[in-house]
Amino acid sequence: MSQPIQPPPQKPKILFVDYTGNLNFLYEGAFRNNGFDVITALNGTDALNAMDRYFPDVVVAATELPALNGFDLTSQIKHNEKTKKVPVLLYSVTGKEEEKKRAQEVGADDVIVRGYVSPAAAVDRVRSLLRSAEQTFLIKINTSDATGAAVLAYLMLDKSYVNSDNTINLFLKQDPLRPKGIFMATFVKDDETDVL
Repeated sequence: MSQPIQPPPQKPKILFVDYTGNLNFLYEGAFRNNGFDVITALNGTDALNAMDRYFPDVVVAATELPALNGFDLTSQIKHNEKTKKVPVLLYSVTGKEEEKKRAQEVGADDVIVRGYVSPAAAVDRVRSLLRSAEQTFLIKINTSDATGAAVLAYLMLDKSYVNSDNTINLFLKQDPLRPKGIFMATFVKDDETDVL
C-alpha cells in the first residue's frame, strides 16, 4: 500500500525592502541558503502591497526608502490588525542613536547597521525574531457534548484538566520555523491561561 504524498514543508517567507539593492545583495543569498523564501520590494508602498499578497513571516526594510520610508512602513505594519505581529527588522545605513530610538518608537523588533552585521548573524537574528513571534491559539472544548467527551477520553486527560464549566482549554503554539499546520499543544486550566 502506498503512502500518501506529503507536500514539502513551507519555507518561512522574508520580505526585503530596499531600493538600492544593497540589502538584497548582502543578505538575500544567505537567507535563501538557509531555507527562506525571499520576496523583494523597492519601496514602502510596494512592500505594503507585498504584505497583502504574500503574507510574509518577517520583514527586513531599509530605513531610507522612496514613497514610504522604513519607519513609516513599520508603523503601518504594526498598526494593521492583520500584520501587527509580523516581526520587522530595520536596516540602517548610519546606525545613529536617533534612528535606533525612532525604530523602537514605531514598533520595529530589531535594527541592524550595514557593515556591522554579517549575513550569517542577520539570519540568526531573524530566526530569533520568528521564534518570539510564534502564533498562539487558545481553544475551549466543551466536555459535556459527545465530541468534547471523546477528546477527553482519547487523550486520556486527567479530570483535573476539566474546568468548573465542563470545558478544557487547549493551547496551540505554531513555530514559524516549522511547517505550517504543525502545532505544539498544551492543556491548561482557566486560572493558568494568563501566563500563556
